[in-house]
Amino acid sequence: MAIDYMTNGHVFKGDCKSRLLYCQTMKTNTKARKEPGQDRSRATLQSIMNASAELIAANGLDATSMTQIANLAGLSKASLYRYFPNKQALLLALAERSFKTHREEMQAIMQVDKKPEQILRDGIGHYCDKHSNNPFFLNLRAAIHADPVLSELDLKDSRENALLLSTFLTHHFPQIDPTIIKTRSLLIMELIDSLARLVARVPVTEQNNLIDEFVGLFFADLNLM
Repeated sequence: MAIDYMTNGHVFKGDCKSRLLYCQTMKTNTKARKEPGQDRSRATLQSIMNASAELIAANGLDATSMTQIANLAGLSKASLYRYFPNKQALLLALAERSFKTHREEMQAIMQVDKKPEQILRDGIGHYCDKHSNNPFFLNLRAAIHADPVLSELDLKDSRENALLLSTFLTHHFPQIDPTIIKTRSLLIMELIDSLARLVARVPVTEQNNLIDEFVGLFFADLNLM
């Protein structure tokens, strides 16, 4: 079923050509207006990002306005708009920051001297704990999935993370078909948000079991000897 998208008063049909036009329009409209080049500008940008995260954690994206963000960051709306032309541009910046942070955390966990199975478990556990302890991350992920442009960027990020994970695991398990590892790595990257949402809603006594079972699915039917 085709889905229509709307931005700036224009409706784009759900066919491939219109969807491409939609994505190009959104990418243009959501580009940050001001790149921080000085310490003061970087500090202001950080204040905006922190204020946005606090409000999105408390209220969700839809209930968070640019006026609220400006007030909490101690800025005028005009000053805020010098950095971001709209809320979508700010969401893009928050999403890109989360992508970067997540990849850096993955790379750090892979450097730990543990069995690869435990490293995978630790990485997934860390991701779930992070989202359970801060509603901002769950609300941000929901907003990313709801936006067609950000959803495409998220898939690209998932593929890059899956490549990172599959390269790591293929090195440790050369006896396993690399295609299987690549496929299951991508599945993990795409399904981990569902796991994180579930873990955030269940009692602590269930959380570890859910994470262990999720990791177990990756290694199911594989010969690790």
